[in-house]
Amino acid sequence: MLKTALVLMAIAPLGIALAQQEPRELPPPHLRGLERIETKKTADDPVLSYKNRREAALSALKAAYATSVDEHSRPRAIRLLLISLKREPTDKALYDLGILCVGQARLEDAINFQREVQRLPNAGPEVVKLAAAEIERAQAIMDLESTSDGKQLREFYTNFLPVPKKPDDKNREAALTALRNLKRRYPGQWEALALEGILQSDKGDFGESLKALEEAGRLAPRSRSLQLQSAIKLVRQEADFKEQVTDADKALDGKKYESAAQHYAAAWEDRPGRLTVGMQAASSFLMADQVAPAVQILSRMRGSATSDMDSKIVAMLSELGAVSEEAKNEATRSPDTTGSSLPEDRAKQLRDLVGALTSPAMEQVARPDPPLLTDTTHIIPFTDDELTAGHTDLDMLMAESLYDRYLRDRGSVATPAGAATAPEFPASGPPVSKPPQLPPAISAPASLPDHPAPLLDRPAALPDHPAPPSPTPSGMSAHAAGGQTVLVSSNPAGAALSFDNGSFHCMTPCDVPASPGDHFLTATLDGYRVATRLVTVEKAKKSFNVVLEPKAGKVYVEAAVPGVPIFVNGKKTENLTPWTFTLPEGEYEIAVESGGATSEVRKITVHDQGMQKISF
Repeated sequence: MLKTALVLMAIAPLGIALAQQEPRELPPPHLRGLERIETKKTADDPVLSYKNRREAALSALKAAYATSVDEHSRPRAIRLLLISLKREPTDKALYDLGILCVGQARLEDAINFQREVQRLPNAGPEVVKLAAAEIERAQAIMDLESTSDGKQLREFYTNFLPVPKKPDDKNREAALTALRNLKRRYPGQWEALALEGILQSDKGDFGESLKALEEAGRLAPRSRSLQLQSAIKLVRQEADFKEQVTDADKALDGKKYESAAQHYAAAWEDRPGRLTVGMQAASSFLMADQVAPAVQILSRMRGSATSDMDSKIVAMLSELGAVSEEAKNEATRSPDTTGSSLPEDRAKQLRDLVGALTSPAMEQVARPDPPLLTDTTHIIPFTDDELTAGHTDLDMLMAESLYDRYLRDRGSVATPAGAATAPEFPASGPPVSKPPQLPPAISAPASLPDHPAPLLDRPAALPDHPAPPSPTPSGMSAHAAGGQTVLVSSNPAGAALSFDNGSFHCMTPCDVPASPGDHFLTATLDGYRVATRLVTVEKAKKSFNVVLEPKAGKVYVEAAVPGVPIFVNGKKTENLTPWTFTLPEGEYEIAVESGGATSEVRKITVHDQGMQKISF
């Protein structure tokens, strides 16, 4: 009994101390039962802090959306979207990444990410529709910029579209200033000149209008030439009309009434719809004591006058009836037509004659990027070092394909249980990857001092890589894969293929044992960039092809005298300085034409994704 009392006395203070401690804070409901997760493991994998991978992905998507508001932070937004997609692909993250890729001039990546939206099994129909429109836009931009001057043309479209086509008097001067800048930067574009001609005509400066439209007519394609010639004729008539009226006003101010009447009458004959000028002609004839020509003009005006104007004309004719029988008779006669002609709308006539200055294709490649999509799903915020820690975003500006990085990240993440898979190539086409190409016909662009020349496709033929006999594959057997194999080929052939992070090796083309599901492959070949792909094996899918991109770098060539031909390895190209070449890795000799002869030869080494400048 004494022992029991002593034990109770000993533990009583401990019980009181425990009772006074703060209650233990319980984890959120969705984390209960996970208390045993090690702290270090949670720090290494922030996804474990969330309810599931979808919530972890949405957290990164929201962070990317908040970051993308600042244009200078777009590289960081791209990194956050890649983190979101690594955690779990979602339609909005893929769509947003495609949009940002267009802004970073990563058009192939943009198309591939939008195609991923179309492949995603649970993608929303509205997002799929938006992705289809973005594929068309990115493809149109890529097609345009594939030509020698396409990049410059898109720059012009981008700057020309925002210029108001029908500015009010207050904004007209600002629009004309913008057009003058465009003429200086893009001297070969007729659209800016045509719009300047229209706005100068609205302003009443027909001399400047005529000058701009005539220059536009010289530069415009043949299909628009007739329209512009009709517009030029109209403006020339307006210029003559204004000159006649100006001369008439001067004569009237000098009390030379007959001369003023003749000038007003000549102007009205050219523009019978300008009834006020006709009235000035009639009044000037009366001031010169010439009643007969005044009555003739007033009588002819009644055929096209509005009811208000006709009343004024009848009143004048009635007054003149006292001295002119013709005026008396005309005042009592009903006109043939009243109000049959509305006042002339010269501005509308001119715009109709010139025609549309923009096209749907122009607007498609020049319109601003659409807004990004975000997700309104509420998630509990957690400390997520992967999203908030300081990371360099310089790698987002490098030449590596972001789509390849996405595939590589996805290949390193196990597919969640029950997640649906999609075929590798949808109806809209496989991921974009340019095969080796021979150089196109090279022509000189209209170069501008503050806009370097656009890039060319590779100007030299790429080395051939014949496919060697496939060695005996190593790795798992076809029996281990359930007896199923797929044919993996590459363009060019002969690439070393690593399947599922090295579990199987072979030389393309080769049969690879692969069970249904997602698999990660890597293809390498000397002279070409490493290609990584995430492929989905299905029973209906028996083969895959991997397109390898040659290793290449950029060389910018300029000379003290612009517009001289450039030689590459002793061969004269059709390109003129300044120009930027994209050349496969290797040794090159570059020269330019100087004074009818070839300049000194510069020997260079082109490295993959490198950039160098040569000045002569």
